[in-house]
Amino acid sequence: MRPQRHPSSSGPSSSLMVSQDGYVPPVKYDPSVRVKAEREESPIAVGDSDDDDFVDVDDEAEGLLADAEGVAMYSDADFKIRQVASPFIVQRTLGSLYNLSKTKYLKLDPEYQRDVVWDETRSSGLIASVLQGYFIPPIIFNVLEEMEVLEDGTETMRHLRICVDGKQRLTSLQKFMEGKIGVSDSSHPPKKWFFCHPIVNGREKASNHNILPKKTKEFFEARMFCCYEYQKLTPSVEETMFQLVQRGMPLTPAEKMRAMSTPWANFAKQYEIDYPAVLSLGKQSRASGFRQIMTIFCQIMEVMSPSADKKKNKEGAGWRPNYQASPSNLTKLLMDTPSLNESVKKKFKRVFDKYAELIESCSTPDKHSPTGFTIKKDSCFAAAPVGLSNRGVTHVKTFSPLEVVATAILLLRHMDERTNKMLEGDIMEMRVYLRQKNKDLRLNNTCWADAYQYIDVDMIQLRGGAGATRRRAPPVPQGDPIEIDDDSPDDRAGRRTSTRTNTERSSTLPMRGAGQGDDARPTRRAIKSTEWMETTSGTDGTDGADGSDDTRDPAPEASPWIRWQ
Repeated sequence: MRPQRHPSSSGPSSSLMVSQDGYVPPVKYDPSVRVKAEREESPIAVGDSDDDDFVDVDDEAEGLLADAEGVAMYSDADFKIRQVASPFIVQRTLGSLYNLSKTKYLKLDPEYQRDVVWDETRSSGLIASVLQGYFIPPIIFNVLEEMEVLEDGTETMRHLRICVDGKQRLTSLQKFMEGKIGVSDSSHPPKKWFFCHPIVNGREKASNHNILPKKTKEFFEARMFCCYEYQKLTPSVEETMFQLVQRGMPLTPAEKMRAMSTPWANFAKQYEIDYPAVLSLGKQSRASGFRQIMTIFCQIMEVMSPSADKKKNKEGAGWRPNYQASPSNLTKLLMDTPSLNESVKKKFKRVFDKYAELIESCSTPDKHSPTGFTIKKDSCFAAAPVGLSNRGVTHVKTFSPLEVVATAILLLRHMDERTNKMLEGDIMEMRVYLRQKNKDLRLNNTCWADAYQYIDVDMIQLRGGAGATRRRAPPVPQGDPIEIDDDSPDDRAGRRTSTRTNTERSSTLPMRGAGQGDDARPTRRAIKSTEWMETTSGTDGTDGADGSDDTRDPAPEASPWIRWQ
């Protein structure tokens, strides 16, 4: 059957003219030819030329057409390519867009969208450009129809607009109209003006800002953004359009990964919502939280099932899983749907649950914080805890991304054998260990090797407690004795809790390459049990004076009563 050309339409689609959501009806600039429908069962790809996708299309047909199944296409002799349905081109006032942004009928943050990345300077520049009448790139919406049940039980049609492109512009508009940013005028010197006093909890809070006159506010609200409104785009087409029209700052690798819609990506996005405490440890910008979670997932998978090219730890005991969190490896995992099974999900949940539990136990309630709490300054999760500066580590300012990932792996390996207090001390000791070996902590092979060396080999020797091995640790840094409750859950049953204090210290940990051979082997030594100073701790599990629960190897001494380590 020969496809028919569609006549030009003289008016906008009635489905978009519905204004029950209190919105100004759109003004439609119709193209000369309209297509019947867009195909919804498969994504529209640029350059896709599979002729088999078009049904009953005459090879001689030319121009904008629709096949028998309603798939929009362009045909010119032998060339055929699918088309995206034509948009409605609408001029909307800034006032109406702002009002809409405060309702549920405008979605600014679909999953593929990046975070707000414009700083105040760039946002203020946009406002100045609007006031001066400069061209502003169009906003792109995908308009979906939804049925809404009213209070009286009746149903009505609503229109949900999803922002495909223009989030930075619309959020800048919001900030200006809520008094969060200002704009400078053309006087000399420039004078900074605000739309209103800052709005806090829905109410204006008095300030010393210069507030725009009423007529200037009305002038600004009447300015318009051009909006391209597509109707009922499929999710895959919507995401493809986002990638193609992205303008301004290029997307980071993390933002590109977060824009994916695979099971792994959706699973990680849910963890962003469920575990804000873990994400609060690191700096959050431009999808970094998503990448942090995927990095933890990737390293847990590697530790559970090491890749083929495993390397030995520095002491030759055990295998060290590789660093697998490069963008290419993360993307590979995002596409590996079969690996996300229920067993893996349960393992992730146990690790993240314990992680969040430890963070909250090291925090105080704070209703003004996005997470609901503030981390204590002397805890192992603090950006620069006292426990580090007391050990000579004074250049620390943040809880680094490496430490975020390494802590998750430490919990994966040891959370079943050690108490929460012991784990907190383990994390603090790991931070000292890593900082003494590396001036800067980065997510790379070198720093990962040190982190896993501590987790797999050195931690128990430095800290004691459940899970001790025969592998000997490197020298321990000089410092004051630290008491800990080193009993494992199994040891605590049926006897008193014991705290141990080391009476001797050895030299500080050497920096990388300072006299440590890769072929070093662990040795056995006799340890006199009476070298341990035993004291009975309180029932509340109080630790040493500095708040950490650490332990050290005792100095070897000949004795008929020995134990092997």
